[in-house]
Amino acid sequence: MLLGKIRLDAALFGRYKCTFLTVMFILFFAANPVLDEEHCLHGPLIIVYYLFLVLAPYFITSRIKVLAITLPFGIAGIIGKALFDYSPLVANTFAFDCFFGSLLIFFDLVLITCVVGYTCSMKKISLEAVSGSIITYFMIAFCFADIFFIINRMSPGAFAGIGDTETMASFRDMLYFSFTTITTLGYGDILPRSEIAKRLVCIEVVTGVLFVAVFIGRIIALFTSYQMQRGLKRPVNKRISTYKVRHRAIRSIKGPGFAVRSRKKKSMFNVE
Repeated sequence: MLLGKIRLDAALFGRYKCTFLTVMFILFFAANPVLDEEHCLHGPLIIVYYLFLVLAPYFITSRIKVLAITLPFGIAGIIGKALFDYSPLVANTFAFDCFFGSLLIFFDLVLITCVVGYTCSMKKISLEAVSGSIITYFMIAFCFADIFFIINRMSPGAFAGIGDTETMASFRDMLYFSFTTITTLGYGDILPRSEIAKRLVCIEVVTGVLFVAVFIGRIIALFTSYQMQRGLKRPVNKRISTYKVRHRAIRSIKGPGFAVRSRKKKSMFNVE
């Protein structure tokens, strides 16, 4: 029954999958700081967001195999993330952080791969192509935020500017740091302190710069291809241009006197 509803939703949003996902990401990103933990809508918002993340790969690809792969990893990673956020004392072991952190990061990478594959399959410029690139940019920042969050849990003090060395940074802090890093903004209020944190920050900066360059280049290429195809299919003076091409081809092959001889033969045939 659930799969039938998901397929129905995929059919309804078949042409605007990435657009729908982009709108959902932006709404959650904007509503999460407003609805704090004491608000009555905070719990339902988190549940809807987690459910949205688990079903997003299947929503994009519409394949049961993808759902069978991502569903257990997504549920396990989200359970670990919920324990990270709401049970910091219970889930505070190195093995726990490594296991559930790896599942969560793997699920993020699978979701990014599904969206990139779906977006790259488009051959013309459209709202879906732009939305797919935007949501990929968002998910890269979310994936690095999860990585930074796990690193700071496994080695407290890996980032400076979030409190003392024993303070666990929240996911909101790491998400803010991830977005300021991927956009190369860098306010400097949160800084990487450990060596692995510095290396991952460098990787995110390079990824963000290259992605923007590839995104702009792909949009320009799709727009140019669309304009060329539109110019070739434009039916302006089609009969006149076809007549000119045929007339020139006949004159070049038969010679300048071909038209005169053809008229003479035609008139003689009519007289007889």
